[in-house]
Amino acid sequence: VVKIIFSAVLFLTVCLVIYAITGKDVSREAYIGSFDSQEIPVGWNVVHEDGSSRVNVTLPYVINAKKGQVVTLTGKLPDDIRDGMRLPIPISSHMF
Repeated sequence: VVKIIFSAVLFLTVCLVIYAITGKDVSREAYIGSFDSQEIPVGWNVVHEDGSSRVNVTLPYVINAKKGQVVTLTGKLPDDIRDGMRLPIPISSHMF
């Protein structure tokens, strides 16, 4: 009995793996974006809360700000960004 159950489970597992690899119907799948990465280093503007600003800076860029000070970073994202994509923004707080 154990051998029959094991054989049935193994057979179903193999069938599911083959279906997962060869199945082509993804029309109802959720689009989760691209896993490619793209840098956007140019064209950023930095505005400090005192009104001073830097226009068209290139990233990475060192922002001299005190802890708690509001700094606004603005820029234009590429036209090919779609829903579901992520925009990681690494920061370094080694100065605090």
